[in-house]
Amino acid sequence: MKLTKPGTTSEPAGLYPRLLGSDWSRLDDTVRRFHVESTGVRARGSFRVRRGNSIMARWLLWLLDLPFAGDAVPAELLVRAREGGESWERAFGGRRFTTTQFPLGGSLLGERFGVLELRFRLEVTAGALVYRQMTAALRIASLTIPLPRWLQPQVEAREETAQPPDREHVFVQVVVPLVGLLILYEGTITIEDAA
Repeated sequence: MKLTKPGTTSEPAGLYPRLLGSDWSRLDDTVRRFHVESTGVRARGSFRVRRGNSIMARWLLWLLDLPFAGDAVPAELLVRAREGGESWERAFGGRRFTTTQFPLGGSLLGERFGVLELRFRLEVTAGALVYRQMTAALRIASLTIPLPRWLQPQVEAREETAQPPDREHVFVQVVVPLVGLLILYEGTITIEDAA
């Protein structure tokens, strides 16, 4: 597994290694395999999916075409390099949604889903990758409209090694102000091959 740019020994290549800098080496090997360079990854697994049940949550889930709830929902992940970042295509029980990820100023990771842009600081804790949400904004063409904290969806996300150690455990929870829980998905995935 090549973790550095050709011709160098210490400078990591790829979106996540660049953003993490020296913390990249503190990630568990399994987690690093999901974020190596820009070769892309295809993975499959099984997830527990929970959806919010308020009227507004159900409306947003329908509008965004997010996955149905279930205890053993088949999941697929396809990560591909794209100019300036990566495309993350997720499928839960056949329902697909795609986000794009890219570097922002400093060491922040941007993730865009439709017009919503979330901004995260990546942290390594005990070998796990933790996404700390910093801000959120609406992106309409070249216009960026920062959302006040009381309107921002709050995302908690974490990736860590699962057992056996060639699998990764993923936890993602999205809570929306005035709505409550929108969606939570948690489970394990295994890399099948490079995308």
